Amino acid sequence: MSGSPAEKKLSIFEDPSKAFQVFSFIQQVAIIIGSIFLAKSAMPIENIGKFETLLYLGQFVSLFWISGLTQAFHAIYPKVALVERKSFISTTFTIFLFLSIASSLILILGRPLLLPFLIESPQIEGLYWFCLYTAINTPSMLIPSLLMLRGNSKELMRFSLFYGIGYILVFFLNFLFGGKLINLLILLNIYTLTLLLMSGGMALTLNLNAYRLKWAKRLFLIGSPLIGYSIISGMALIYDAWLVQRLYTPKAIF
Repeated sequence: MSGSPAEKKLSIFEDPSKAFQVFSFIQQVAIIIGSIFLAKSAMPIENIGKFETLLYLGQFVSLFWISGLTQAFHAIYPKVALVERKSFISTTFTIFLFLSIASSLILILGRPLLLPFLIESPQIEGLYWFCLYTAINTPSMLIPSLLMLRGNSKELMRFSLFYGIGYILVFFLNFLFGGKLINLLILLNIYTLTLLLMSGGMALTLNLNAYRLKWAKRLFLIGSPLIGYSIISGMALIYDAWLVQRLYTPKAIF
């Protein structure tokens, strides 16, 4: 006997959770393919090492709070009344935007102290371009979460394809353009700016009039222990990368 409609499995175009899993899969595949193009490009190993070092610096200042607050956003959103969800979304987006800019400024203004400690060097090529990339990339990370929570499976699938193809295209174009580090960082900024502009069409906009302190307090109240857990679980990865920077030369092997 065939099961009832409630028992039938939903397709990825109907099930938001499955669509989000597809996004995560596409994201990982895009990173792998991008890494292959990077390795096959004409970029010197030293510059590839610099790019990986920049990613490490970005993780150091932003990885923990992004994970914790995103999980808090997932937990709070379903419990928010429909009439208040726009305010909650705007508040969360404003916090993400502020913290991403603050993280970039910490790297820039604190580089005389942070860089020697983290990478044993007072400077690194492409830092400013990378900080701009971090500032505009982080807020767009809310898009897949918001689409999943809203139940917009088809929109999430379209966004996933755009995200994956766009990311791969960045590294492919860099491959064609000769594999220069500065070109790669500029292309990444163009790509992430496009993602940020897409967020404007999904109610992820900077609207200070819709900002509510109560949502900020609730987000941090629930997010704080999750941030703490992210710090503990991610410490081994960060510490391992830090040891590589401190103990091994040349830095290109990183």
